[in-house]
Amino acid sequence: GLNKSKLGIGAIQIATKLGVRVNGVDYATLKGFLYVVRKAYEGDNQSLAIINCKIVENERIENLTVEEIKTFLKAELGKTFDYKRFTSKFVKGIAKSDLGIGVHEIANRLGVRVNGVDLLTLEGFLYVLNEVYKGDKDSLAIINKMIAKNVKLDKVEKDVEKLTVEEIKTFLKDSLGDLFDPNRLTSKFVIGLKESFGISANKIAKRLGVDKISGVNFQFKKGFLYILKEVYKGCPESEIRLQQTATKLKVQDLFGDQ
Repeated sequence: GLNKSKLGIGAIQIATKLGVRVNGVDYATLKGFLYVVRKAYEGDNQSLAIINCKIVENERIENLTVEEIKTFLKAELGKTFDYKRFTSKFVKGIAKSDLGIGVHEIANRLGVRVNGVDLLTLEGFLYVLNEVYKGDKDSLAIINKMIAKNVKLDKVEKDVEKLTVEEIKTFLKDSLGDLFDPNRLTSKFVIGLKESFGISANKIAKRLGVDKISGVNFQFKKGFLYILKEVYKGCPESEIRLQQTATKLKVQDLFGDQ
């Protein structure tokens, strides 16, 4: 914006007039213009200290080696990769860390390029760590297992989107019996639906057109009965068993007004 300012000349022209000459520096960038600013503040020791500190930091970042980047990440995540230290907060905070560069710049310097992957997510940054821990069999075993799991879940989620209502009902009947078997309905089953079937109880409810009910959590066994009511609709014997289970679990009005 200097060209359009009252000064009327750009960064490169200012540098020329002030006699600033630094090889390999683009004065039109923020980093490069600091050299011009330093010239302008000659004699002001306090300002120069701040400017020089920033220039040194920029040069350090500019000259970071691949090994220095890897060393920093291993210091944060363990010489052998420790997945417990690997959090979303860590990934999002890298740009503001002592390393001084963000996720995309790290990936660029390490030569990591993966189409269709958001490197700013935990799942995406695993591909960067794959390069960081290259040659470390123990760490790569953990990282690649996590990548494989995420790829599988992603595929499952995409496949689930294509499931019909009847296919969802069929899965639930295969799991809980053509005639509803109360003994098969466990909290572990309901909570584990995301992992076993790729879709959570809440999403199943939405796909089957089961409206939200005040005070009812479909993720719990009690709440899941409202979903099963839709699954076993038209099967009197299963409906009787559902009502008996509802009574046992103290769920009121499963088949009454809601």
